[in-house]
Amino acid sequence: MPYTANVCKQSFATAFISPFFGRDAERCFDAAICAGRKIIVWRFTVTMTQPSVDISARTPDKDYLNVFDTNANSHCLPLLATAIGYKLRRAQLAVFQDFQKSFACVKLRPTEFAVLSLIATNPGQKQTEVAEQLGIKRANFVALMDCLETRGLAERRKGDIDRRSHSLHLTAKGSDFIAEISKLWTQHEKRIIERLGGEENRDALIALLDRLLAGKKRTPIPRR
Repeated sequence: MPYTANVCKQSFATAFISPFFGRDAERCFDAAICAGRKIIVWRFTVTMTQPSVDISARTPDKDYLNVFDTNANSHCLPLLATAIGYKLRRAQLAVFQDFQKSFACVKLRPTEFAVLSLIATNPGQKQTEVAEQLGIKRANFVALMDCLETRGLAERRKGDIDRRSHSLHLTAKGSDFIAEISKLWTQHEKRIIERLGGEENRDALIALLDRLLAGKKRTPIPRR
């Protein structure tokens, strides 16, 4: 019987291509579609899902092709090129990759950098406060602080009034470490700003991200 793919593009990539291309599944799928390889992708899908079906003399049915037609009246998701979440995730990965290369010499992860930065900026904060600012679950934050304490970069001090509460502080070694990684951070930020096209674009991007984080509708930024 005719094979009809009643799936949207993202579901298709997740279900059939991810096992073979991993994280690059959707990118590979987009490349295939953009190159006009609809029939090839269709044949690949049928082969993987219905190996007993002979497709040598067949072509994909209309319903299947409509799944990938951006003008078709279907319930499929839009192309990933216009998906905000997808673009944010890819941008985050690009920034993190540069960060990891920059800080590989000091073996520091982005989350650890963020914690040290908050402690250095405002020492004495409770660990629950820092965890909340970074959106980290309590159990995960405790493990993260354990790592920083083991390295001798930060320490937890019991409160004078509430002994169950812990305030966070840099050690002397931690303060020296901050001075060291500040240079690496400056170089990392400079590369990202250059990729954005300058500080003005950086400021505009941060303003837009702040709007998104605030969750409120505001007056659109005029185009120049």
